[in-house]
Amino acid sequence: MKRLAKNDPKYTHLMKLAHALHPLVTISNNGLQEAHDEEIAVQFLAHELLKIKLLTADKALKEQYLNHISVTHDATLVNTIGHVSIWFKKHNQPANHKK
Repeated sequence: MKRLAKNDPKYTHLMKLAHALHPLVTISNNGLQEAHDEEIAVQFLAHELLKIKLLTADKALKEQYLNHISVTHDATLVNTIGHVSIWFKKHNQPANHKK
């Protein structure tokens, strides 16, 4: 799993940006399903920084979910705080902003 080191200069910047965000995807006790993967993919198309809420008390299962998200979506885990994980995935092309 790709994880951002806390001494990486990007870490502090991304944590500050993530502070105001709300989780866009919630994975309940029913587990990580294909619909979750599809929604995570859609959210990464729209956002580089994403919060995902994992509602499981099982730490081993949570670690499996984190590994799956990292590998499947080629995303970097910035941090986990409680049930919320913060993810970063760099967009390949800059967004087209209208001026």
